[in-house]
Amino acid sequence: SGGVPSRVSKTLGGNWATSDTPLCLGYRPNTHRTTFRGQVGEVLLFDRLLSEQERADIEDYLVNKWTRPGGADGLFDGAVFDVAAGATLDLGGARSGITVTGNGTLANGALGAGFIISPAGDDAVGELALSGVTFGAGTEYRLTVLGAASDRLLTGGDLSALTVVPATDAEITGTSYVIATGAITGKPALNGFPEKFKLLQQGNDLLLTSIGGTVLMLR
Repeated sequence: SGGVPSRVSKTLGGNWATSDTPLCLGYRPNTHRTTFRGQVGEVLLFDRLLSEQERADIEDYLVNKWTRPGGADGLFDGAVFDVAAGATLDLGGARSGITVTGNGTLANGALGAGFIISPAGDDAVGELALSGVTFGAGTEYRLTVLGAASDRLLTGGDLSALTVVPATDAEITGTSYVIATGAITGKPALNGFPEKFKLLQQGNDLLLTSIGGTVLMLR
């Protein structure tokens, strides 16, 4: 499960008559169908059959280069991953510049600038779980509020580097919403909401609320 590739390998052997059967990547030349949907980071061609150990070493090299922190920076910039309910997207380290939606689980990542979390997408409300995830400066939580319902993150840890922004321009009609639940330390910043709204931590719940009051001390 998950959207970040891990090990994908295909070995072809024999003689290729490329004059009448071209070697193609991404589709079947005899049918022009079954088009590959994705990104190809690198193609390696060899003039001999590789041993099983050589194949394993090359797969490790490609995985470390293209799907690990520090490798192929920007490969997934602008990508959107929709994590279905019951599925887990394992980030495998530091990530930035991508958007994650859905009702599944986001795991094992240090989120950086340009990383956007939007449970169920901007036009629906959903619940996204986070496990082993930390937040860095520039990470956004795009919060959808529809009537009396809102998105919710199931998470814990320090959220002080996270910024909560509205996903749509829809008017917020309610007064209080639970937008995150867990052992939360550090309150996120709030940006783009009406001035009457604020973030309030109540037990394990993080609330977006317009409910307030004034304390008077009488003597």
